[in-house]
Amino acid sequence: MTATLKLKREDVTVTPCTCGRLVRLATRWQRACWSCGEPIPVGAVGPFTADDCHTDGSGRHGWGTWSHQHGCGAWNSPVEVTMHVADFGDLDAAIEGGLADLAEAVEADKRQAVARLRVELRELADRAVRHLAENPGHPTEGPDQSCEDVDCPLRGGELTPGAFVDETEYDGRRLIAWDWDPTSDEGDTVDVVVALTDERR
Repeated sequence: MTATLKLKREDVTVTPCTCGRLVRLATRWQRACWSCGEPIPVGAVGPFTADDCHTDGSGRHGWGTWSHQHGCGAWNSPVEVTMHVADFGDLDAAIEGGLADLAEAVEADKRQAVARLRVELRELADRAVRHLAENPGHPTEGPDQSCEDVDCPLRGGELTPGAFVDETEYDGRRLIAWDWDPTSDEGDTVDVVVALTDERR
């Protein structure tokens, strides 16, 4: 699959190994920490340093370490690819080839991130539907639909990510679980919708 994303060299951390045979390219696309939601740097996320290659015959190459741990304790690792310089003839050509491979890896990582979020939202929606079934008198109107249960899953709203009950004349009564799309620059959302009734007014 050819990536539609085009990466520029200035958006990528480029680390040639000291042996000259390998080069690593890394970039980070996520704009917020996956755990606490605070903004984090994107693009080139180095500096990386290339340590001397291992000489124990293992074939491993030494890459300098760089911490991607956020202040909250979560790790926000970049997307990386490693290129064999000999496959391209020289380092510059390997870097150009690596940019294309890295773009594909970034797009795949984004698809996986959305898929993981959709699974989480499906689980939240299922919990919310069960919670409603177990609590017939649960509030389902207004901006705050949570109940006294500290584990109440209905803590979202039209402007607040999470789960809430929505009812319209066209769509009927439904449970919506949503969050911001982590891959979008346009404020798009990822939604899971469960119909609560077939009634239409």
